[in-house]
Amino acid sequence: MQQIQGLEDFAGLRRGWRWGLSGMIGLWGAIAPLPVQAAICVSELAGVLDEIASQPSLQSARIGVYVETQGEAADRQVLYARDAQQFFIPASNAKLLTTAAALDFLGPNYRIRTSVYGEAEAVTDLRVVGRGDPSLAHEDLARLAQQIAQSGVRQVSTLIGDDSYFPGSPINPNWEWEDVQA
Repeated sequence: MQQIQGLEDFAGLRRGWRWGLSGMIGLWGAIAPLPVQAAICVSELAGVLDEIASQPSLQSARIGVYVETQGEAADRQVLYARDAQQFFIPASNAKLLTTAAALDFLGPNYRIRTSVYGEAEAVTDLRVVGRGDPSLAHEDLARLAQQIAQSGVRQVSTLIGDDSYFPGSPINPNWEWEDVQA
């Protein structure tokens, strides 16, 4: 198979990075900008965090936050907790650290490609090669489908989702059976 002529490599649109308390990578650009503050008073912390978490763009998100003072375990004080005892699957903290490392290594302008290969005929077999773009949204897929149609494809006889970019099992051996469903 060859890459369809006229079909650009499809790169997900990163909608701006907003590090916050969401714990979810897919929320890029969803958090409205707040005034930058060099420091925040402890008495204002809960209000500021509640304001961030209650934005309309985050209504469907699950947000868990736990903030405590530093020091010996017996001396620590909880400054803020919001669904802190809830489980988030998969581990949101690991995603945040992985994303921070990728952003540092690849830079903010890096784009993850999603390519489509096939023959530009009326009926064709298509192979979609995914490379893990976490910002790939429904609108992006609609634009990709339009590009495929514009290349002359009118009917797809076989659609292959190619995840070979990621070697190994997609299921973590330490997951519980419920984790696979979620």
